Parts: sequence; structure tokens; C-alpha cells
Amino acid sequence: MSIKNSKKILFLIIFLAIILRIVNLENWPIIFHHDEALNGYEAYSILKTGRDHRNNPWPIFFEGFSDKIDNRLPFYIYFSVPFVAIFGLNKFAVRLPAVILGVLTVLITYYLAKELFEKESIGLLSAFLLAISPWHIFLSRIGLEVISVPFFSVLTIFFFIKGVKKKKVFLLLSAISLALLFYTYHIAKLFTPLLGITLLIFYWKEIGKNKFWLLISFLIFLIVSFPFLFLQISNWTRIQGGFNQISIFNYSFWPILFIKNFLIYFSLKSLLNFYPIFTILFFLISIIFFLKKEKELKLILILFLVSLIPTSLTLPNPHSNRAVSAIPFVELIAAFAPIKFLNETKKIKNLPFFKIVFSLILLSFFLLNLNFLIKNDYPYNFCQTKFYIPKELIDYIKENLNKYEKIVFTDKANQPYIFFLFFLKYDPKKFQSLNVEREYLLNNLQIVKSFDKFKFCDLNHCYHQNENNLYIARSNEISHLKPKKIFYDKEGSVYRIITND
Repeated sequence: MSIKNSKKILFLIIFLAIILRIVNLENWPIIFHHDEALNGYEAYSILKTGRDHRNNPWPIFFEGFSDKIDNRLPFYIYFSVPFVAIFGLNKFAVRLPAVILGVLTVLITYYLAKELFEKESIGLLSAFLLAISPWHIFLSRIGLEVISVPFFSVLTIFFFIKGVKKKKVFLLLSAISLALLFYTYHIAKLFTPLLGITLLIFYWKEIGKNKFWLLISFLIFLIVSFPFLFLQISNWTRIQGGFNQISIFNYSFWPILFIKNFLIYFSLKSLLNFYPIFTILFFLISIIFFLKKEKELKLILILFLVSLIPTSLTLPNPHSNRAVSAIPFVELIAAFAPIKFLNETKKIKNLPFFKIVFSLILLSFFLLNLNFLIKNDYPYNFCQTKFYIPKELIDYIKENLNKYEKIVFTDKANQPYIFFLFFLKYDPKKFQSLNVEREYLLNNLQIVKSFDKFKFCDLNHCYHQNENNLYIARSNEISHLKPKKIFYDKEGSVYRIITND
């Protein structure tokens, strides 16, 4: 394949990746996660005040929805700040950073596969498989920090391989990228050292000969990761509070749970939920026929297995967010088999029909999975939440804000206050100065009971027929009262507008 043709194909793959991730971004997926709203408002608050919405200056761990257990890592929030500054506080601005990280991951995967297998065609197919991966597409379209994990993982491996094979200076870049992985998402706390150790063990013969570069790289890694490591260790109990609630170590039979969680990702149901069927097929062919002969395949397979360890330590499983470190190892392995097959058939004379049959199989598998490329919905079950507040409801409240003394909203929703802050673009400096009424739940998460003229409660107990308030109730609250207006979310949940006027 000529360099010119290769660049054209790569351009088309990247263009496809962009289209699949950015078209109708604000409205698809329709469910706007409360964590997306939090990330966006934190970026807005940092932009306006240099503090998070809980009034902490330039935090490394964001307290989010609790100062006891909810300690969010900072990369995605700080990365979102310029996009919020340019486009304003809206869903598009919060999700665009995920699109960019997703597309860049596709591009870097091309360079990584090309560097690993020393074949342009494997690089292109790896990038293509990741570009059309429904799992990766979905995570590239929501404003959550998880998408930054595969980006820094692939970048770290790419720089490391370049450093081992070519210029040692790339080892320094790999160390920086590996350290930044710490700041992305909680599963990276374990995956980061596992990734680094795996690479060192696998290439120890090559690295061991260059102890100077190894030492310098390690020092740079420590310098970049020091703020994270210092705060993590010095505030261990508080920062690990969230993990303790979902940890398998809460059970005496945790080794059995670990094995069960690990193996569940290899069940047919899980594989078909995470990957198109042709990717699974090519992955299996690569493992069965070529693993013994190819050192690079062994490395990627080991990294894939290692990537499942962090999520296997938590409940429930399978989990599309906590298993994100597995992206894009399956695609890298899957790309090897078809390219190897095509290269082998070139040596066989008078068998052109094998190529035709192979192409037809590839096309048929592609068409069977085409629905996720063209439908305005996901046939794959990646969404982890069922509760969200429709923007149309917030808009209605905004239009009627000054007509009522208080806005009394049901507490039968997931952190409803953050949607008000986000969609109303509430002044962060004003919110930081308020005496916000919060309450701890049994799991140590906090809910906001009231701020400004907004109140959140069970309307069966806090409705007052003589007060000039705007009440927003769920279907099982004050059901005897006739609603003034009804809003529905995608899941069919009902929000009923109740007034006394």
C-alpha cells in the first residue's frame, strides 16, 4: 500500500470517527447524566472563580456530591474549561472534550498498531475497528472522565514502544503520559501501575540496557504523579470511601467474586454487548492461530487481561465505565487476523475466490452491525443511569421562576440541584457564598435540601396548599392533585407541575 493511499484511508477513518461521535451530540444520548452536569458546572465554576462549586480552590480531588466519599479526579474537568469558555455552559461544551479524546484515541491506536506490528494495514484496520466500536462511540459522546483512560493508555504504550525501538527520549513522554493517567478516573489508580509494570517486564531486556533513561523516566513519573500520590496517601480513608462501598473485599468470599467478575467479560452475552460480532470473530482467530508466533499479540493480550483486574474488584459487573481500560486492546488484536490472512493468500496461486469469500464475510458482518452507525439510538446497553431531569422541564421552571416564592422539587431524582445549577447557569460565586443545606445519606453521599429559592423534598410531606410555590412532583407524590403540566423523560418517568394559583 502506497503512503499516499494510506493517508487517504486514515483520513477517511478519522472523518468517520468524528461523524459518529459529534453528529447530534447535544441530544444523543438523550439521557444527560447528573455526573455530566456536575463536570460541566465544576468547569464553569473553575473558569469563573478558580474554585469548585463547593468553594475549594483549584482542587486535584473534586468533592463532587460528598466531602466524605466523592473525590473525583481532575483531568476531564480542567480539560473542559476552555470548551465551556468558548461555547458556554451547555451539553455540547461538556461532551465535546469526550469527542476529541475519543477521536484522538482512534488516531493514536493507528500509530500504536503500526509501530507494534510494523504493518500499515494493521494500523488502519485497528483504527477502523475502534472508530466503529459502539462501546467507544458511546463513551466518546458523554461528558464523563472515563474516556480519558484509553486515551492516555494508548498514548503511554505508543511512546513506550517508540522509546524501546527507536529514540529513548520517547520513554520520557511515556512516563509523563503514564503519570497523567492517574488523574483521569478511579480505576486508573490500579491500572496505571499495572500498565507500567507490564510494559517493563515485557521489555526488560531492552530497557535494562538503558538504566539512565529508565531512571530519568521514573523520576519524571514521580514528579508528575506526586500531587496525586501525596493526596491519595495522606487522605486515604476519605478518598477511598467510594471504592469501599462497591468493593468485593466487603465479602468474605471475595476471591470467588473476583473470578466471577473477571470471567463475566468473556461470556457470550458480555462480548456481544461490548463488541460487534466481526470484532469478536477476528479477535478469536488472532488468538487461536497467531498468538504463539507473535510477541506483540502476547503483549496486547496480557494488557487486555490486566485491564480487567480493576473492574473485577468492584460490584456490579459487567460495567461499561469501570471496564473502560480494556479499550482498545480487543480491536488491536482483532485487526491482526484478517490482515495476516490476506497476506498469506497472496502466496497462494489460483485461489482468488478466498479473498472474495473473505470480503463478503467481512461485509455481511459489517452490515449486520450497521444499525448502531445509522440509528438515532444505541442497541447496546451502556447507560448506567435511569434518572435524569429533562432540559425542557428546567426551561419551564426558568420561565416561571419569578412568579413563585419557592421552587419545590421532588427529591425522588438523582442529585436534582446540579441540573438547576447547570441549566440555569447559576453564578458559581453566588452559590459558593450561600449557606447550602445539605444532608448525608446512609452511604455518606450528600443531597442538597435547599439553596436560594430552591427546595428539594418529598412532596407528600412538604406540600403546602396555602403557599405560592411551584411544585414539581413525581407520579407517586401528591397524586390527588391535578397537574398544571406534565413532563416525561425517555424512560417514561413523570414530572408533574403543581401550583396553587
